[in-house]
Amino acid sequence: MLRARRGDISAVLGLAATLVVLAIMMQNLSYEVWAGILVVPVLAAPSLLLLRVLTRRAHRHLFIIFVAGLAAKFVASILRFYVFASLYSGDGDAGLYYDTGLALAARVRNGTSSISTVLPWETGLEFMYRIAGLVLTVVGPTKIGTFFVFAMLGFWGTVLIVLAGCRAVPGINQRRYATFCMLAPSLLFWPASIGKEATVLLGIGLFAYGASRLLAWDRRLLGILQIGIGGFIIASVRAHLAALFVFGLVVALLQVAFVPTATTITRKRTSFAVLAVCASALLVVVAFAAVRRLGVDNPNTGFFEDVSAALDKASVVSDSGGTSFTPVDTDNPLMWPYAIVRTLFRPLPIDLDGPKTLLPMLETTLLAGLIVASASRLRRIGSMLRRSPYLTFAFVTTALFGLAFSAISNLGALIRQRSLVWGFLLLLVCLPAASKSDRRGSDWARSDTVADPRKRRDQPTEAGAAASRA
Repeated sequence: MLRARRGDISAVLGLAATLVVLAIMMQNLSYEVWAGILVVPVLAAPSLLLLRVLTRRAHRHLFIIFVAGLAAKFVASILRFYVFASLYSGDGDAGLYYDTGLALAARVRNGTSSISTVLPWETGLEFMYRIAGLVLTVVGPTKIGTFFVFAMLGFWGTVLIVLAGCRAVPGINQRRYATFCMLAPSLLFWPASIGKEATVLLGIGLFAYGASRLLAWDRRLLGILQIGIGGFIIASVRAHLAALFVFGLVVALLQVAFVPTATTITRKRTSFAVLAVCASALLVVVAFAAVRRLGVDNPNTGFFEDVSAALDKASVVSDSGGTSFTPVDTDNPLMWPYAIVRTLFRPLPIDLDGPKTLLPMLETTLLAGLIVASASRLRRIGSMLRRSPYLTFAFVTTALFGLAFSAISNLGALIRQRSLVWGFLLLLVCLPAASKSDRRGSDWARSDTVADPRKRRDQPTEAGAAASRA
């Protein structure tokens, strides 16, 4: 009884202190500032509760890592806002989205327009304007607060990517993977502001998490729904990027349907084949929509000529910045592997061009070094790909990204875009290490995990799901 009373008293005192601090801020600070500060606990509290729910069974050991990532995300958003306000004087895409969204939100707030005018049913720039307008309708005219909301979209996209990898890749070092993804500078900084990166990353996280469910035939309807929502978000912003993810999913579905592995659900092969056909039809639709969206749909040329024209257009557009470079020529298919590697691993020390590229160079070089140091983990990558269709999905999508975005010749634009697949690249350095028995031909040892004999509802038991904790 005494403890209960002390808890009640503490809660009342805490609420009173919060109200006092809020009143002081409202009197001495502008709405832009105090409302932005208030957004942080409003976002953090439900996020912590949801993280606790998602990690309460199979991934309890990841909760503290996610909490650290949440704190780091807010710091990164503040840094991103500082760069936006100081170095770019509030200009750029973020400023455009904010100003347009603010005008939409003002009309909704004063009753001139209905809430439907800020619901994101459009595509392209209009989709981003409406997303910004919806956020500003809720939080009011606070730029830093809007930055925090978009940063939270990117944070949850990263969380879902981590959970998808931990569920679907057997024996993955879960703690390492979560730590790398939560604290990677690219994943912290770029999807931490008003913009496409944060929005698209949320869509990618939903798509990846749904794919991990579908490929394991675990709550498949929920997985399909998550894929649909995630794919809609990605396609609404960047239809060509959505086409890459759908293609990777088609390959993974075909693998489960036709390639015999230790994790194949034999009785469901026909279902996976049907899903692969449906996904292929969707791929065609998304691909043609992407070509039209890029504005190179020419009735006198074929589809592949239009794709080539789109890549050329991207190269010309992205060459306008101060960190331009000459991209790899992809006209020769023999150059495709090199183009993929250079797109995913640029800048390296040989690409260093002033202080602007120093930090991205250090991050890229560190990842490349970790991959080289993980040679023993990568020695049997073929075996891991056969056991985990999700891993196939992730690597096919990443390789296609490297090829499709090889036409970009501006380093800043490339680094921002590449942050969207950084979580898939980090899988390479978190695969399970081979033990001595593995070198003699046995299966992958899960030396960095502890098996949990209990069957959990939120952790699939088939199709390559990770049944252990790092």
